[in-house]
Amino acid sequence: MILDDGSSGFDIGVGFSTSKSSSKLYLGGGYIHNGRLNVGLDIGVLNLKEQDVIFTSINSKIGYFILRQNKYTMPLNLSVKGNFEYGSTLYSGLVTDFYLFLISTDISHTFEINDYINFIPSGEVGFGKINASIADISSSGYYISLSLMAMITINNFYFLPKINFGENTAFTINIGTVLPRFQMGGVKKTRRLL
Repeated sequence: MILDDGSSGFDIGVGFSTSKSSSKLYLGGGYIHNGRLNVGLDIGVLNLKEQDVIFTSINSKIGYFILRQNKYTMPLNLSVKGNFEYGSTLYSGLVTDFYLFLISTDISHTFEINDYINFIPSGEVGFGKINASIADISSSGYYISLSLMAMITINNFYFLPKINFGENTAFTINIGTVLPRFQMGGVKKTRRLL
């Protein structure tokens, strides 16, 4: 989520993700500090379709904008992100869990349609590790993540569809809102997200 430099606030939202092998429904929130640092937490339910197994998962995330778009010298936003997700369930009487760690970078550009509506296409590339275990048996592997996103913001609300390409291509939709934003000296009137 992008806010003006110097603006801080909270965001809350829901999301749904689906792929050939799994689906996930989650609720999350986060805090944006000075329009650059973003930390958040999602709690969700992950369903592995082929095994008919349901995991409860927790996903923590952090992001930082290294470069911010402005009208004069910088045409793009550049951020780095880190995600850590953990999931657990009881499967056939055995504790089954997984964890996933992903480091990524994201490039985006904001098209300001008017004072209240923005369109923000972006691309993301990342490198991650996943580990899964059943009782004392575990396996792990590395993967590369490639994603395309197209956020639409309307005043305080956002809609974010995302396609993650790869061996298990996934489609995700996030919908949420940014709560009143704060700056040094008090509450800032929200006119737009960027």
